[in-house]
Amino acid sequence: MRAFYVLLIAASLLLAGCSQVYIPSFIQVYQPDIQQGNVLDAEDVARIYPGMHKQQVRDVLGTPSLKTVFHGDRWIYVYYDKRGKQKAFQHILAIYFDEDRVARIEQIGDPLPVDREDDVI
Repeated sequence: MRAFYVLLIAASLLLAGCSQVYIPSFIQVYQPDIQQGNVLDAEDVARIYPGMHKQQVRDVLGTPSLKTVFHGDRWIYVYYDKRGKQKAFQHILAIYFDEDRVARIEQIGDPLPVDREDDVI
């Protein structure tokens, strides 16, 4: 019975020692770029103005990320961008309609970049 306890303690110490993995400082951990939602450009958002028809907005910005049955007069575009180890960027654009025409535009979150440098390989 005593050998069982010794074996149990030794196994738990070995497993506890494996939980922390040492990574030397010269090794860089790769973090991929993540883009989700509707890719929005400041130029495209600037083209939206009060009085535009829903179809014109869809032509410029694409299909909205969120449309609900409870708020049929509101389209929400969500854009999330994280480049490598940089800080995550999130922008939400809400467009409110009145009789299928843009009534107001609300921008929430980080400001949109004017010139986004896309890394094309």
